Amino acid sequence: MASVKTIIVGGFLGAGKTTLLAQAADLLAQRGRRVGLLTNDQAPDLVDTAYLKQQGFTVGEVCGGCFCCQFEKFLLASHQLLDDHAPEILLAEPVGSCTDISATVIQPLKKMAAHRFQVAPFSVVVDPLRLREAALGWLNASAELLSPSGAADWHAFAARLFERLQAEFRARKAEVAHLKILLTGFGGSLAVNLTSTAGEPSFRAEGKQARSFSAQMLVNARVQLEPGPLREVVENVLRAAEAEDIAVTLKNVECFSPARPKPTHRFTETVP
Repeated sequence: MASVKTIIVGGFLGAGKTTLLAQAADLLAQRGRRVGLLTNDQAPDLVDTAYLKQQGFTVGEVCGGCFCCQFEKFLLASHQLLDDHAPEILLAEPVGSCTDISATVIQPLKKMAAHRFQVAPFSVVVDPLRLREAALGWLNASAELLSPSGAADWHAFAARLFERLQAEFRARKAEVAHLKILLTGFGGSLAVNLTSTAGEPSFRAEGKQARSFSAQMLVNARVQLEPGPLREVVENVLRAAEAEDIAVTLKNVECFSPARPKPTHRFTETVP
């Protein structure tokens, strides 16, 4: 069995890892290569996973901890992608909090599964403005949206949502590391992304952008706030949407600050 070219791309939150891997996967697919992607987060309901699947990519996910702390899950998910979809190239994106990736992920992978994974040199996406550390609150949420009085314009809804969230974060002097939402269920999808409190959100629409009475929404927020205040901001802004006749039903909310990583393995030497 031939080993699969495996490319692991790291970087801080909001540096552009997912955008890079999506563009790489698209280019490779256009050249006739079979590509699998593996995403990672500290909690479920990851916008990136859902968005990449919406684009038609084959995607696996490791949630509940970073690759280094959940190495067995990482290995299992990687094997599952290979067994189920036989990609020629595997693109893996560890969450931004993953630590010392060469020693805790790449070298163990080379040692334990070289027969299946041909690991490329480790790549890192760098945004100079993000070379800093901050105590971040993390929030992942899923919600059902309903517009009982008429078909809603979900692009306008998302724009108002981001405007209010940015205003709340500015008022609290809370810097946004990453804020993403994904809206689906109206014949297409709409992804919105923000990487600084003072920045402008980017909108990526796919498929039919029809008005509809309902939609599903995923929210991922990484903000320089304690988890309690972060959750309060998001829930208050969603409640404000109900004043505009958009009923919001939260299905799942996880809000926390990640603990210091505790890698499963830590190699002190490189593996040939």
